[in-house]
Amino acid sequence: MKKSIKHLVSAMAVSLFIFFAVGSDDDETTESSISNGENSKSNSYSTPKSTPSSSINGTYSSSVSGGGSGGKFTVSIYGESWNSVLKINSYDNGSYERGLVRGKDLYDESGFVKLGYVSGNRVTMGQFSATK
Repeated sequence: MKKSIKHLVSAMAVSLFIFFAVGSDDDETTESSISNGENSKSNSYSTPKSTPSSSINGTYSSSVSGGGSGGKFTVSIYGESWNSVLKINSYDNGSYERGLVRGKDLYDESGFVKLGYVSGNRVTMGQFSATK
């Protein structure tokens, strides 16, 4: 009798283990398919779908007053990337940056840190802004 109870308890333990193992696989599959759907959405979001008249592509520039004359801030946006040059004066070699575009927001090269945005015909990055 004790052997049959031990066998019954062992069989129930194995059944519960299999039940939970199969149940957890289903949850992981569901989460994977959900996250894949989110990735698809983010990928489609990063590709701007706009008409040519509302496109943010182009070069934005402004003059910068600082350590003399000839200072200039320029941002160029084309597709999913941007680059900028900041020259404080005409003798400055310039400070160069580049990154990724998502919608109307400008991110660093990693895509995690938002550095600026485009609103209308103006781009703003930190304390600097420039117009198209």
